[in-house]
Amino acid sequence: MQQIKPGRYYDILSGLTDSFDLWVTTYYHVMDSHRDVIAWYRGKPNFKEFPDDMPEQVRALYPPQGDDKILFEFKRLFFTAIKTEEV
Repeated sequence: MQQIKPGRYYDILSGLTDSFDLWVTTYYHVMDSHRDVIAWYRGKPNFKEFPDDMPEQVRALYPPQGDDKILFEFKRLFFTAIKTEEV
């Protein structure tokens, strides 16, 4: 699974402006099964790079809830930046 690296964006933005905000938001999608989580990843271009034991890894990362649904954690990094005028 790909990891969000806020420090990389901080380094880029801090070199461009001193007025910016960074934040990470976690969305939780309710999936019916672990297969649905894997199907979601199939839509990604690099799915072929995933290991053969992917179903076991998905089960370990996303245990079923009391109703057997899967809470799929989906993190996204956002930022806003303001361009400063040079004088």
